Amino acid sequence: MTPPAPFPIHAYLIRDGSTPVLAVLPFWQSYGHLAIEITYALDAARSAGADLWLVQPPEGAANTALYNLKLGDISATKVYGPPGGYDWLKRLKSLGARPWSGCNPRTQLDVTNPGPYFFRKLLAGLEPLRFPDDLEETALSELEGMGVERGRPWVAVHARAEKPNSPLGTIRNIDIATYGLAIEWLQAQGYFIIRTGDPDSPPVGGPSVLDLAHHANRTALSEVYAVRGARMFLGCHSGPWAIAALCGVPSVISNVSDPFAPYPLHGTSRYLLRPAAYRGGRQLSPVEQLEGGYLKAILDPGYWRMTENPYALMQGANTPEEILAAVQEVMTGIANPPNANRGQVRWRQVAEQAAAHWSPMLPYVRKWAGSDGGWLGNGALAACQAEGL
Repeated sequence: MTPPAPFPIHAYLIRDGSTPVLAVLPFWQSYGHLAIEITYALDAARSAGADLWLVQPPEGAANTALYNLKLGDISATKVYGPPGGYDWLKRLKSLGARPWSGCNPRTQLDVTNPGPYFFRKLLAGLEPLRFPDDLEETALSELEGMGVERGRPWVAVHARAEKPNSPLGTIRNIDIATYGLAIEWLQAQGYFIIRTGDPDSPPVGGPSVLDLAHHANRTALSEVYAVRGARMFLGCHSGPWAIAALCGVPSVISNVSDPFAPYPLHGTSRYLLRPAAYRGGRQLSPVEQLEGGYLKAILDPGYWRMTENPYALMQGANTPEEILAAVQEVMTGIANPPNANRGQVRWRQVAEQAAAHWSPMLPYVRKWAGSDGGWLGNGALAACQAEGL
């Protein structure tokens, strides 16, 4: 069967028996990439009419529960490979494995000149990922044991904390205190709040809040299910953003420096651009954040850090009021299909034109927005930022 796209994964086909087996090694070290490539593997197995093996290293995977996700009726068998590297391929060859023609791993491995990686139309058209029923119940029981009331809807929130030696510096970090107004409003609507994140992030407390990031009983399964089972996800451009998108969870992605990669795939989701100014202090308009100088400055960490770089940026943050407005817009849209305003329609048009223009020239743009001629998604820029465009 011809696949809908050349999947950017390492995949080998084994024909030994009545049903072929597709063996895939997703990139296990990055939370978001692991989720994306497992999604590709599940859809690839369906396209190939094959059973699926997901090769998981014995340690070091960003989240081991992700290997249990299913796409429709397609699930995977976990196969434990050797730690580090790709020595598992030698073992597969002994089983008669051959590279699968439906994949193109160059886009996964070539960081200097990647091809398209994030197949936006493909991912937007897939059914939401979920866990098998028994694991869904296990995950819900785990959250219940940590204080989440069964039957009460929750909203998952995530704020990327400082990460030492991160090549992205501070451009994706966010102060979770800026979620305060939105959290208070959500609680007033009856929602429980589950905070996900790293244990080294600042703690969050209060009534009807589970700080899963710091809870002693946190598991890999409960961490993913906190997002998958949420009524809405409030976060930033960090790994859980991909989980929410792939699981079809309506989302607000705040403080976005990159206007392309986290553009919402689904119509009920919105994102907020992080305010930015050039070193001289002049504020950039949203449309200026689609221009080459800004994109080179923000998407190339080395270029961004250069002190003599005239495009070096000062990053601001979305206000609590902006985040609240975006959350209210999304929650309203869950109940009533949203209608984009004129500014949101205009933003999508200029953003898609910019994605098509810059993809051939900027590898990062090509990786995240180069698969579909510039098409970015069915979501929109939050109305509070799109007004006046």
